[in-house]
Formats: sequence, C-alpha cells, structure tokens
Amino acid sequence: MSEWIWAPSPESIEQTNVWQFMRTLGFTDREKFLAYSRDHLEEFWEKMAAALGIEWARPYRTVLDTSRGVEWATWFNGGQLNIARNALERHARGPRANKIAIISETENGQSREWTFLELNEEAGRLANALSALGLVQGDRVALVMPMVGEVAAILYACFKLGFIAVPIFSGFGAGAIAARLQDSGARVVFTADNLERRGKVLPLLPKVAGLVETTVVLRYRGSESELKTGQVWWNDFTKVQSSTCRSLPLDSETPALLLYTSGTTGKPKGVIHTHAGALVQVAKEIYLAFDHKEDDRFFWLTDIGWMMGPWTIIGNHHLGGTILLFDGAPDFPTSDRLWQTI
Repeated sequence: MSEWIWAPSPESIEQTNVWQFMRTLGFTDREKFLAYSRDHLEEFWEKMAAALGIEWARPYRTVLDTSRGVEWATWFNGGQLNIARNALERHARGPRANKIAIISETENGQSREWTFLELNEEAGRLANALSALGLVQGDRVALVMPMVGEVAAILYACFKLGFIAVPIFSGFGAGAIAARLQDSGARVVFTADNLERRGKVLPLLPKVAGLVETTVVLRYRGSESELKTGQVWWNDFTKVQSSTCRSLPLDSETPALLLYTSGTTGKPKGVIHTHAGALVQVAKEIYLAFDHKEDDRFFWLTDIGWMMGPWTIIGNHHLGGTILLFDGAPDFPTSDRLWQTI
C-alpha cells in the first residue's frame, strides 16, 4: 500500500505560490526550504515581505532585533506602514476598487456585498467619528459584534488612525465580556441590539451596557427601544462624517490588535499584535499555506472574537481577495445555501 492516498501532479505543484516562492530562493526540496526558513530568519522574512508586496511608508533598517533577548524581539525596525493601507486603501484607490471584498450573509438568508471602495468609505466614516470623540493613537476600541461585514469596517477604521482593536466573542456571558472590556481599557465598544441563532433573537446590547464611555449600536435584529446615555445608533454615529480618511504611517511595532486568550485554562490574557507582525504573518499564511489566487473566495467559520476572524480579513484582503463572513448557525435551516455562496 502506498504511503499517500493522493498526491498532486507535478504540473499542479509548479503552479502553487509556495513552489514559485521556493524557486525564487533556489529550492526544489521542501525540507531544505523549511530548514532555510528557520536557520536564516532575517533573510527569509525580508524575502517573504517582498514577495507579498508589503507597502512601506518608510523602509525598515533591520528585519530583526533580539538585542534585549528573543522574548523581546522586534521586527522590521525603523519601518513605517499601516495594515489598512495595505489591505484596503490601495485596492479601493486602484483597479480592484469595484471588486467584491466581502460577502456578508446571515442564517435568515440576508446577504450584502461590499466592494473595496465601499468598505474603505465606511471605514473612513468610522475613523473620523472615533477621532471626533477625542480618541488618539493607542486608545482601545472593542468589538462585541455579530459576524457581519461591519466588523471589517471597524477593524480598518482602527488601523487607519492607530487605535487598537479589541475583538471580543459576542457569545460570551456578560461577566466575561466585562472582564475583557475592563482589562483592555477600551473607551468605545461597537455592538448590536440583538443576535440571531437558529432563528431565535438573543439580546446583545444589555451585555455591554454601561461598561465604556461610548457604545455604538448596529440595528441588526428588530430593536426599536430607545438608547441610554452614552449609547448611539451606528447610522447616527457616522452620518455627518466624511468618508475620506487616509491611513497614518505607523512604526512597525505599533500595536494593531489586542486579542484575548480563551480563558479555558486560566485568566484570559491580552496578546498584542503589531501592524508589521500581524500583516506579514497572516498574509504569508494565506499566500503560502492556502495558495491564495486572485479569483478565490475564502471562508472560515469563526467569530471576530477569535484570532481567525481578523486573520481571515487581513490576510485575504492584503492579497486583494474576496471573503465570506457568515453570522449564525451554518446548518440552520440548511447548509446548502452557505456552500453555494462559497
């Protein structure tokens, strides 16, 4: 019996991104390529960033600095860039402006498409609205949201002006959400009036009410109630704002995301991801491990509160790809529609 039950043809292998990247480095053997990636870290990551087409507002001086010890390693030192510039703005202002960036679908069959241009405009309005609140670079902005297209607009709005996005799983109980909001020091939280799971409407806003200075609420599932002090509907929050907001050039080590560990084996811990680190790493994984091609559609069943949510958005959009964001139970009432969308 053969060791493998299936093996790709030589022709299909030679068309993959990983093979083409290996060849540019002079490799045809996978194990030698992997050894090179471990043994020549600076050279590998410099060539990887170049292959991914990372755009720098200011070129970096050194790829890696471990002078304080490997636990305090810094990457792409001296460089400046912005995730939003790489993953969104350059597409919105280029030939992909009218390409579909997001297909947002819910379990009740509602669907909305966002082009790169439309997504950039919404992110611009949100960024300007957050700035109007007095937020400055380094302030934290939390998301306790259904998995809809608006979550990407919030992420990019934060990235544009150097706010730190804090995604939190909307299915957590009120106590778990409060612990993460308080620990992060978030000044603003984005949420929705309700969630929907298996056809049932579940309150969401009450789980975050009164925990931060400002709560921005998306009308999602039929709430007609009046908001309290410190709460504002999404459309009212952005309606007077310009859609134009260019991304700031940020140092490579500028924090972009504060993601919390699950808390299943101890107190949840916030983990910082930087503009350079998050962008290069996730784009590398989508490009090499998933062999991203221009016309691919990408779906990962996740919530924005888990790292695979931001991973899906940033990695695919940097490469100009289309993603599907799905909110709800994927097998309710049937999974057929979801797979047809992909």
